[in-house]
This record gives sequence, structure tokens and C-alpha cells, in this order.
Amino acid sequence: MIRHPRHRHGIPVPASSASTSGFYVSYRRDDTRHVAGLLARDLAAVFGEQRVMVDTQMPAGEDAREFLARSLASCQAMLVLIGPRWLTSADARGLSRLQSPDDWVRTEIAAVLRSERPVVPVLVDGAAMPHADDLPADLKPLTTRNAVTVSTGNWRSDVQHLARLLATLDPPDPSPSSLTDSISGGLRSLFGNRAPPPAPRAPTVAARPAAPKPAPAPVKRPVSAQSSAGKDIFISYASDDRERARLFAEAFAAHDRRVRVLHRRGKRGLGTAYVAGFRYALQRDYELILEMDADFSHDPQDVPRLIQAAGDSDVVVGSRYINGVNVVNWPLSRLMLSYFASLYTRWITGIKLRDCTSGFKCFHRRVLQAVNLDSIQSDGYSFQIEMNFRAVHRGFHIREIPIIFIDRRAGTSKMSKRIVREAIWMVWKLKWLQISGRL
Repeated sequence: MIRHPRHRHGIPVPASSASTSGFYVSYRRDDTRHVAGLLARDLAAVFGEQRVMVDTQMPAGEDAREFLARSLASCQAMLVLIGPRWLTSADARGLSRLQSPDDWVRTEIAAVLRSERPVVPVLVDGAAMPHADDLPADLKPLTTRNAVTVSTGNWRSDVQHLARLLATLDPPDPSPSSLTDSISGGLRSLFGNRAPPPAPRAPTVAARPAAPKPAPAPVKRPVSAQSSAGKDIFISYASDDRERARLFAEAFAAHDRRVRVLHRRGKRGLGTAYVAGFRYALQRDYELILEMDADFSHDPQDVPRLIQAAGDSDVVVGSRYINGVNVVNWPLSRLMLSYFASLYTRWITGIKLRDCTSGFKCFHRRVLQAVNLDSIQSDGYSFQIEMNFRAVHRGFHIREIPIIFIDRRAGTSKMSKRIVREAIWMVWKLKWLQISGRL
């Protein structure tokens, strides 16, 4: 049991849960309060506000014990901010706060350490990691945890580095069942046990899987029908190894009746796979249509964030560049190509997007109906540029929300010189079609 220093009423120590998905920021008020607020704000811009927890979010009048118990029970990892006064902070009697068994900071850290979830010491502005001899017994394991540093003088790059590290914690299992579970769990976390809002109608997730090198194992267990009631998933795939992709998709669908697989004959390219998926959704009267990569470069846990953002936007883009550069494990050459492709596109077309080539999007059906899919000319990665340009040209509003993009764990990139050439010339072609009134 842990106790609140003021109320002295027990709070159950949270147990590990499969639903944990957030980051809890622990800090001492007379040490790093200002840093805790800034860090929570900036991490929320990357991961979403619901995934970053700090006690400054506690509503006025709420029971602090209940808030802490709920926050710790749902945290995937804890960040412990250690500044120059973290170890030496004393109460009004001059006694060490950390040595008191009722110290709030001590009890929350000890609770998560016992749960065996990740605890990340964050050393602020040159603070040193405390020695084990200076800590009470229940906090000694903290000294064995790998620490990161942040400084107010190098804030932006330090926080970006921390965010990349957090993005790699507890990664999902790259299997068909894991993808279904992740999407279903994300939708469930958005709507809870309530039915989703009556409008829009059931959204469709269009996934484009990159087939792993080994033959995909069968899905071991079906996803509970109530985990994402009314949400359909269909797969329109484009892969260099069509047989493996077909087996992967069919194994995915065999154990979940909500999954549909759209098979296409021959190798017809990335753009046509997207268009085929869009047509499938429009024919079945879905209101929201999402596209994403299924090699876990796009985190399925971000799906509900895109759906939520679509409430006041026509198109939502999961953006790698809206808050700095949120890309993990890409070689510098690939990152530069992607980043400057967006700059180049904005310069020529005037599209006011930070990430013009992102393939993680949510469309309202009205956008796909207005964009003449028969007129789409792009086949490679310029497809994303063309869809953005045509949507903006027709007056639709596009909103970017931050995501973290982590390079694929299996398969190989389809990027080629031909695709790059197509993208270079396509932006000029689109601009000319707009000027000449033929877009």
C-alpha cells in the first residue's frame, strides 16, 4: 500500500496491465516543477494529451489518491525528474522528505518500480544520479535504471531524443493479430464501453501491409467482437512478394470477421492499391477511410487520434514534421530526402503542410467523392502529394497531428530513383493543371 502524505489513506499499488499506454511524469515541486510542466506539454504534442500524465492535470477538487492510483495503473512507463534539490529537499522541520515513508514522490516511484514497468530517471540541468546509499531501500533499484539528461539550454533536441526513446518502449508484436489488437484497443480507448458517436458511420481502416520475410504465422486468437464493435478493417495490399502478402492478409482475415482482403491481379503499384481501397470504401458507404502502412512504421495506437481529429477536419494527416523531426531509425539520407521533399512541394504548390508525403491519413468520404479518383496520375510516393493537392484545390481543410514514425522492422523500402523522379515532376504537373483549369 502507498499513502498520501496529507490524507494517510492507503492506495493500492497498481499492477501491470495490458492496457497501459501512457507516460507518468514524477517530480518534486520545489525542485523541477517548471520543467515538469514544459516536458508534459511537449511530450503531449508528440504522443497525445491522453498519454502523458502529470499531477498538474488533476482537476480541482478531485481526490489526489484516486488520481494517482488511476494514473499509475495506466502508465506504460514513469519519468522521474531529478534536479539539484530532488535528493536534499526537506520539510518544515528540516527532515529529509525522501527518507519519509509517507513522501508522495517516494511512494509513487516505489510503486512503479515494484510493478516492473520501465522507470526512466531524467537528470535535469546537470543533476547527478543519486548514489544507492543515499536512497531508501524501496528506491535503490532506481540507480540501476538507464538515465537520460535534459537541459533548458538544449531543450528541443533533448526532448526529441527522449521522445524517440519512449517510442521504442514496449513495441507491439509485428503479427496480424497484434495489428488487429492494437487498432481495436486504440478504438476502444477512444470510445470506452460506449457506442461510438452516431455520426460518422463505422470508419474503415485501409491497411497496406509490408510482408515480413518469414511466412506469416496464423493468427493465434480472434479479436473479441466487442473490442471494436462496428469497426471494419480491410486490406488492399501492394508488396514485392505478393504470395507472402496474400498469406499474411488471409491469415489476418481468417480469425476476425471484420477483416476484408481486397485481392488484385498482377503488380500494379502503390497508387492503384490506395485507389482500389478507396473505391471499396465508397461503394460501401463508409464515412471515414484511413490509410496506413502495416509494417508498424505507423503506430496503430494513433488511429483513434486521427479519428478524433476528423471531427472538425476533412482530412487528417499523421505528421512526422509538425513538431520538429519525429522520425526514428531512418538513415540521414532517407530523412533528408523526405524532409526536403516536403519543403520542395510546399514551395511549388503552396500547400501549407509540414509533411506532404505522409501515408498515415484519415479522409472523410466527401473528400474522396469530390476528388476524381479516375484522374489520379501518381503511382509512387507522389500519390500522397497529389491527394493533398487535389483536396486543398477543392477547398477541403487538412489538419496535421504529430506522430512518431519508426522505421520498419521487416521488409525493404520501395523507394527508387524512378519514384523520386516521378515526385519531382509531379508537383510541377499538378501546378500546371491547376493554373490551366484542368485539375
